[in-house]
Amino acid sequence: MSDLHAGPLKESSPEDEHHAGPLPKSKEPPPPRVRKSWREPGWERRRRRRFVEEILGWILVPIILIAIYWGVKAGLAALGTDLTSLIQGIKTAIGSSGGSR
Repeated sequence: MSDLHAGPLKESSPEDEHHAGPLPKSKEPPPPRVRKSWREPGWERRRRRRFVEEILGWILVPIILIAIYWGVKAGLAALGTDLTSLIQGIKTAIGSSGGSR
């Protein structure tokens, strides 16, 4: 034992957290953050908004079109007809109205 540790103190071990040796070298600090110009946040927001709008368009437009089709079918069924009969009736009405002179 050394003269400094005379007495009831025990010698330090490598497992002792206070005397485990020199500290590991720290990582270099990150480079200073580059500040964006006043226009860049607007550009980024606009780009994200356009991307989200594209995705919503590709998802929502088909859903809306299918819902309109089902709505028309349900409405015609509630009236006691269907789309084929309605189109046939319109063709008959257009064909018979042109010959009266």
